Amino acid sequence: MGKANEAIWQENITLLRQNRLPSCSYRDISINNIMLFRSAFLGWLLFFTIHLCAQSGFQWQLSLHGHQSALTTLSFSDTSNLLASGDASGRVFLWEGQGFTKVAGWKAHEGKVSGIAFSPNQEWLATAGYDGKVRIWRLSDFSLIRELINPGIGAYGNWQGNEVTFVLFSSDGRAVFYGGYNAKLLSVRWQDGDPEVLYTDTKGGLTCGAWGRNGLLYFAAYNQLYGMDPSTGEIVHQWQDRSPFCEIVAGQGGDIWTWTYNGNVQQWKAGVRNQNLQATTSEGASEFAVSADSEFLLTGNRGNEVLLWELSNLNLKQTLTRHRSPVQTMAICPDRSCLITGDQQGELYVWREPAQAPPPAENPTGQPVTIQETLEVEAQEVTIEIWDDRQFDGDTISVSLNGEWITQRTELKKFKRTFRAKLQPGENLLVLTAHNLGRIPPNTAALRVYDGENYQTLQLHADLDTAGGLRLFAPTAPAITR
Repeated sequence: MGKANEAIWQENITLLRQNRLPSCSYRDISINNIMLFRSAFLGWLLFFTIHLCAQSGFQWQLSLHGHQSALTTLSFSDTSNLLASGDASGRVFLWEGQGFTKVAGWKAHEGKVSGIAFSPNQEWLATAGYDGKVRIWRLSDFSLIRELINPGIGAYGNWQGNEVTFVLFSSDGRAVFYGGYNAKLLSVRWQDGDPEVLYTDTKGGLTCGAWGRNGLLYFAAYNQLYGMDPSTGEIVHQWQDRSPFCEIVAGQGGDIWTWTYNGNVQQWKAGVRNQNLQATTSEGASEFAVSADSEFLLTGNRGNEVLLWELSNLNLKQTLTRHRSPVQTMAICPDRSCLITGDQQGELYVWREPAQAPPPAENPTGQPVTIQETLEVEAQEVTIEIWDDRQFDGDTISVSLNGEWITQRTELKKFKRTFRAKLQPGENLLVLTAHNLGRIPPNTAALRVYDGENYQTLQLHADLDTAGGLRLFAPTAPAITR
């Protein structure tokens, strides 16, 4: 291996050992109090019902029951309406149709299921596990037809050294590619061949892999990202980051998106890192997903929340907040009509976007707006930062610009959420809508607007009856860049 590479390998073992790699007394209530309570409750119920009917975005539709342990991975078939889910106990379930009817469930591995892939012809399903095995199943009767062993390199830290982290079918379905913590990428003509080692990394275990839509096989080892031509085994792209790569998903064309251990989601385009999104301030990663048209992505590692981002400007569009435990895995239907999210308690939720009328011109909720601030900016494209600069009390808000949502049902935190916004020439209206009053009414948010030259900071507040407004005046012509 060489002394230099051996030193790097030992450093990675140390990091793995430190778990730094991915992996409300009734007796005294008076009649008046009861009446007040009833009135307040009915008012709240009316507001909540009206809001739910008016809000846009994905809404919870149903739960899928069966898993008894943490969800670890999800995979949709490309050409049929099938969903496969895997959990930490080694069980796999198969769901079918628009209603996601459970058609099968079985013990696929001893321990965590780390990867699932449908064959292109939908006849077989490949599963990968932390037991060091890849298994191929016939979908017609769910029988095991081939088992592949990932060669181990000996136990180190919390790892056995043979855990498989991903599995992929080739485009013709005849070959399977897989890799894991033994730092090897292998391929096999699974019906009659033996596994072949295509690549061995010297820096650390392989953490993730995905097909690019350009036909390249992308995989990562520690902070190195590779693009391989599977027909020749040649590494045609190689990049690195300061933080280890945890997950990879494919975008349009040759674009790929990666999640790094420090909470960044990155777009790599034509071999160059093109965009960077701070998806979370927490280290580590859950799975994440990009829609087939590359219009939005989903991220986790935010406790019980799932965040939906618009990829054209990296704006946070929606926060999904039904889960009762940390969300670990998510997937987007191939036709982008639904989202699937899974958590550590084995809860699997289906979200759909209801048909609705377009929002009103100024305030999507229909609430009256009180103009509280007016700003002039020097550009038609600005950056807006929103955060809670006071005592954190659970304020949940939505923000719209000229009647279009920027973000919905987002809980204010101490860290700044950043949005890019394109203003129309002249007057623009930014509206802050409150969904609760937190523990310290009213609902208050700090905002900072940056136009490329100046930062301007202000506060907006709102309650359940009235929204807060910011009037923004933009130039009537775009600024000239010299």
